Amino acid sequence: MKNNFKVSLNGKDYSIASDNGSLSLNNQLFDGHIVPIGNGAYHLLYQNKSISIDVITVNKEEKSIKLKINNQIYLAVVKDKYDLLLDEMGFNNNSATAAATIKAPMPGLVLKVNVAVDQKINKGDALLVLEAMKMENVIKAPTDGMIKKINITQGDKVEKNQVMITLEK
Repeated sequence: MKNNFKVSLNGKDYSIASDNGSLSLNNQLFDGHIVPIGNGAYHLLYQNKSISIDVITVNKEEKSIKLKINNQIYLAVVKDKYDLLLDEMGFNNNSATAAATIKAPMPGLVLKVNVAVDQKINKGDALLVLEAMKMENVIKAPTDGMIKKINITQGDKVEKNQVMITLEK
């Protein structure tokens, strides 16, 4: 099974694909060897170089990893196939600069609305659950704010880019 990822390492983008045990970096077969040492430490042999990697922190919510590579600190932000699909569709669920509206990323069915008008919310709070393509998608708040208006209810069918919730920042 092929998995595609986009990794931004200190602002520089890399594409990574894994397929049945093989790994590609920027569409070239990865010719290296990674050995786990333990406690989040790894040893990488790549292009005749020995590289020490320590995982400092993992933030699953923001899909970021702080790494220490040969004693230098790096921040890696990972996008999986679902993040890449949302980007392709013009909807970035993690964007802190998003407009004050929450739009449907794709056509779907509203399974649950977790908020009410005038409710204060924080970035990352689960606002609603949308079923699309036989998957449940939790739509999260892109920023802190307050719920100004809710345009949908449980059981509603929504179209792509339909405004579901309006926020007041």
